[in-house]
Amino acid sequence: MVDGKREFWVINPQTMEYEPAPKIRFESVGAVRSIEDLGTRLRKLLEYDDRAAEYVRHLLYYGYSMPAMLHRRSPTAWLMWTMRCDGDLVRGRTV
Repeated sequence: MVDGKREFWVINPQTMEYEPAPKIRFESVGAVRSIEDLGTRLRKLLEYDDRAAEYVRHLLYYGYSMPAMLHRRSPTAWLMWTMRCDGDLVRGRTV
């Protein structure tokens, strides 16, 4: 702890020494930060081709497709998945 704040350190593979983690910035996130409407912000974010936009694409794809795939396969499997999601979200975890 430095000045009462926690620091996150990572190992540098070249030197095998611990050092403070670099601040990671994404152009897409900075560009859409000031857009208030969520739908517009997501559409603009998905126009970019960086890791942040790719991450959001994966979240949206699996977030919408997984329940649909489970429901087609078995309504019981879908129900179990939604109950697990709700329970994890209540406890502050994500699936």
